[in-house]
Amino acid sequence: FFRNRLWFAGEDKVFSSKLNEINNFWIDDPTSITDEDPIDITCSSNKYTEVVSLTPFEEYLFVNTGSDVQFTLKGSDNQITPFTAEISPTSFYSTAPLVNPVLLGSQIYFFDKERLYVYFNDKTVSINNAIEVSYHCPGYLPEDVKETTVVSPYDTLLFIDNIDRKNLYCYTNRYSGEQVIQ
Repeated sequence: FFRNRLWFAGEDKVFSSKLNEINNFWIDDPTSITDEDPIDITCSSNKYTEVVSLTPFEEYLFVNTGSDVQFTLKGSDNQITPFTAEISPTSFYSTAPLVNPVLLGSQIYFFDKERLYVYFNDKTVSINNAIEVSYHCPGYLPEDVKETTVVSPYDTLLFIDNIDRKNLYCYTNRYSGEQVIQ
């Protein structure tokens, strides 16, 4: 649920309900589309890009795919309508297929095999970008992450190894002013 619409993804499509009508996915009059009508967008362009998760994030939706591309779905003037909806690729990393991205503070974290990435918001960088935060410890993180949770007051992300479930991992952000210190 985001911006008074219910959002879904199927194959390479992202679509929403009508504005303020979460159970209505139909256009009343196709000859006269309004700002309140449902939104339907395709992520694929040069190759098929299956959407695996949607994460509401600030002014846009973070769209994660199984094709090593992350998108943002946003609109102009802070409005997402059938006329202003725009989907743009913003980072290009492989991701774990069954672990949804996790929102921690003003950043999104997502996983891949033995890797953890952070996705920065528009206010943090001039171009949306993601970086690997586990590059300094190759082979340390599990190949398959199962459960994830956030401990917001401590800026900490907790997750469990799906293969050896007795292992619990944590990632904590420490700040010094506006600088993140790991």
